[in-house]
Amino acid sequence: MNKVLPGITLAVILTILAKLVSILFIGLNLTLLALGFGVIFRGIYDFVLFKNTDSPIRTLSTGVRFCGDKFLSLAIILFGLKINFAEIQVLGVNLFIFSLIIVLGSIFMGIWLGKFLGLDSKTSILTGIGDGICGSSAIASVKDIIRGEQKDSENSVALSLGAINLVGILALIILPLAFNKNPETLARLLGGSLQSMGHVVASASVLPDPLFNLATTIKMTRVIFLIPLIIFLLIFYNKSEKIGKNIAFTSFKRAPKYLYGFVFLIFIGNLNLLNQSILSFLSILNQFAFALAMVGIGFAISWSLFKKRGSKVVLLAFIIQVIQISFILLTSML
Repeated sequence: MNKVLPGITLAVILTILAKLVSILFIGLNLTLLALGFGVIFRGIYDFVLFKNTDSPIRTLSTGVRFCGDKFLSLAIILFGLKINFAEIQVLGVNLFIFSLIIVLGSIFMGIWLGKFLGLDSKTSILTGIGDGICGSSAIASVKDIIRGEQKDSENSVALSLGAINLVGILALIILPLAFNKNPETLARLLGGSLQSMGHVVASASVLPDPLFNLATTIKMTRVIFLIPLIIFLLIFYNKSEKIGKNIAFTSFKRAPKYLYGFVFLIFIGNLNLLNQSILSFLSILNQFAFALAMVGIGFAISWSLFKKRGSKVVLLAFIIQVIQISFILLTSML
């Protein structure tokens, strides 16, 4: 514990700093800020060690990386409480299909365009999933299921997280300004293209109640698609191995352990077993754990790889977002 405590302490300080900056400058994304602070600290860390390989700063690495792993698992587990099956009950068939097309289209475009841009498959898939479902939470939930080059795994996660959040902020600013005179279209755009549920709620809060409900329902439906996607990916990435006839059961046994907690809290949340004060506390804990994990993930990224591939991943996320918006505008005209 003594080995990780100094790094955890630093990560907590950076997370609190990121939170303060996001409060002072309203609209700045906490996830992106925490990720950025982690990347900046990695730059400082490498520079100090380059000057002095015996610097005490070396002791911080283990704890910061610990946050990127363990606290991310905690955040994913707690995210299960935010998935509400009741939202689907008020969704018509047309909007269900509409949401499904956005999710599947984003993933397939991520795979195809990523290959065209020369990106590795894991980064491409994660970016498509993040764009299509629920941004950082979706990427974090499937990152250990999707196979890729082991040495690039952490970088794939960090690059896709950074790109998704950057493009998401641009959409959050531009969409309400561009479509404020057409509230129904704006509701569809917010629910169908923004990655963060918090962003959808905040930006749609200025709309009339029926349109606010439309935006949040579309968004929640996209989030719920994360569950069948996880099931599919678990089976897909295990099917090529000789694991017996009952491939589904064996695949679930091989699932990252935090997914068991994630599924458990989905049912706890939908059974309404927790009162509002507990849910509010766990929501705050979820946000803090996720931001703390972003510091660790940002620290893990390779600067050389970021300079080499970062712009391509941002371009991929941006193109997917533009295609999403174009599709929503086209369906709004029909």
